[in-house]
Amino acid sequence: MKIVIRYLSPHQNAKVLAIILTLGSLVFMLPFMAFSIAMMPSGAPFPWAMLLVMPVAYLVFGYLMTLLACVTYNLMVRFTGGFEFTTDDRDL
Repeated sequence: MKIVIRYLSPHQNAKVLAIILTLGSLVFMLPFMAFSIAMMPSGAPFPWAMLLVMPVAYLVFGYLMTLLACVTYNLMVRFTGGFEFTTDDRDL
């Protein structure tokens, strides 16, 4: 069965992807910060701002970019026909 996606919910998709990106950034940020702490000279201040700002930046910009992408898709779908994919009801 061929299916065409005619509409992407901007807020819902942006919300989900922003959370996924934020959690994904923590997967990389926490080990990076641990390594940075190990390599810092003694007495140097801990870069708390980076640990706090980066996941928030991923959340905000991930949300905004996904929102923009969904709105753009919804505007362009009438000219391009939308994403098409084929489904099958067979069990794998």
